[in-house]
Amino acid sequence: MHKAILIFIIIIYSISSLFGVESLSDGYKEIKLGMKQEEVRNILKNSIDFSLKREEVLTIRLEPDTEIISTEGIGFINFGYFHFNSDRLFQIFIKLDEKRLGYYFLLKRLFSRFGAPAKFSPKKSIWENEKVRIIIEKPCTIKYIYLPVWNDLVKNDLSTDNILDSVREKFVDNL
Repeated sequence: MHKAILIFIIIIYSISSLFGVESLSDGYKEIKLGMKQEEVRNILKNSIDFSLKREEVLTIRLEPDTEIISTEGIGFINFGYFHFNSDRLFQIFIKLDEKRLGYYFLLKRLFSRFGAPAKFSPKKSIWENEKVRIIIEKPCTIKYIYLPVWNDLVKNDLSTDNILDSVREKFVDNL
């Protein structure tokens, strides 16, 4: 089964390379990475894909300037999560209805739009350029990540880990 799917994807890739591929999308419909939280909130209020009736704004991580808008989806979308750092959208996470759409349907569609993924497995595929990373995962989710902000957050997390390691070492030295 997986062999047939892989052959099918290779054929699609060959055809798409003949006709060219699009550059990676920087968001879902009119919701674009880098937008301000209020802009996204206004788009969500008028969206036919999301219901803000039960909107939640959560603050996560240790940084006080990171928030998430969590909303229920309508139609093909079960849930949407919009992550902000310093009031800028840096990650969109959309949980799709796997009974209506599936991983392989998404894979085939994104393959034909954007070409071969940078990383591919039966459970996850990743497309990436210098600014955007698009990830699809089984059973049926899609993520859009704004890499300049994401890379800064990861770098800060690593430096926090290094500080924790240093403090831990000093603690153990004092035992």
